[in-house]
Amino acid sequence: MAYKIKQRAGNGVFFVEFEGLDGKRQRKSLGTRDETVAKVKAREVFFAAVSTDAPAKVSPIGRTNAFTLTDAFERLKRTDWSPDQIKAKATYWSDAECIGRKIGHLDVRDITFDVLEKFVADCRAEGLGFGTIDKRLSRIGAALRKAAMWNNPATGKPYLKAPPPIPRVKLPPRRDKVVSEDQERALLAACDELAKRGRRANDWWSFRQLIVWLLDTGMRKGEALGFTLNDIRDEVVFVAGDDTKTGQAKAIPLTSRLLKMVETFRAMGIPEDRPVFGSSLGISKVQEMWSQVLAECGMEDYHIHDLRHTAATRWRKRGMSLDTIARLLGHSTPTITYQVYQHLDPADLVREMRQADAAGSHLRVVGQ
Repeated sequence: MAYKIKQRAGNGVFFVEFEGLDGKRQRKSLGTRDETVAKVKAREVFFAAVSTDAPAKVSPIGRTNAFTLTDAFERLKRTDWSPDQIKAKATYWSDAECIGRKIGHLDVRDITFDVLEKFVADCRAEGLGFGTIDKRLSRIGAALRKAAMWNNPATGKPYLKAPPPIPRVKLPPRRDKVVSEDQERALLAACDELAKRGRRANDWWSFRQLIVWLLDTGMRKGEALGFTLNDIRDEVVFVAGDDTKTGQAKAIPLTSRLLKMVETFRAMGIPEDRPVFGSSLGISKVQEMWSQVLAECGMEDYHIHDLRHTAATRWRKRGMSLDTIARLLGHSTPTITYQVYQHLDPADLVREMRQADAAGSHLRVVGQ
């Protein structure tokens, strides 16, 4: 089902044509000669008209023509969250489904601050992290703000008069766990030992390579699992925007040990277009193997994402600029990089101040 925007030859006013659910062609004036405004109105008119074809709904507390939170998410899927308009769309839709199971049946007018506070409490009771809850509250807030903008065709007024305040989730302090060189050797030795003892020697060999890959590239585990040999050109691995969390493409030069690793992969005959790690290791298996490795070498409270943090920390301590680190990590804004890594080596600030002081020494007045 689609719609077309057309312009009247006589007065230049735009109108929209579409086929309703009953199969009949409908034509509605958009009341504007501005094409940009017409495009926005056409979408609103189309979805509003389609929604009126369905029988009136009644909310659980007796509201007629109910517009539930799930309805709002579904409409966002067709508009703002369509596949060609957002990155990481699967995450958006997954969040919407999880939210829908708890409060999706509620009319948007019945979602209050108290309802959302109970939603937060239920999420915490399930063991969800603060970051996950905060992200889902953000999704709910976006849907409710849209509901306050969309008109209900039955009343001609917005579905929601005003969105409620969204509870604030106090995030815990940022993790600052870094893997030392000794711990790196222990992790790799644990992989070797588990390979000798278990029946999955090939998987443990691949997992060992994955640890090194994450430590030297700073990739997220999902990005690394999708990596193919086709992604390497001129000793640089390229990560497409569609494969990153932020939707930003990035290029990461390979270290000498990674170049040797790539040579090994090619010598093994791994197809160029097949995920090198992801073909044998999935997200759940990686988490399981990581837990086993930590137990083997006696490391506690380390996440596999800490390997990414370790990579950036090592780069910073070896003199790499924060702007370069931001590009390699693919941060959506360099501000994130500055907040996390600027404090790592205050000696850098002292050294640069001494250099600036020396460079300006010829301007000093004798005796001052």
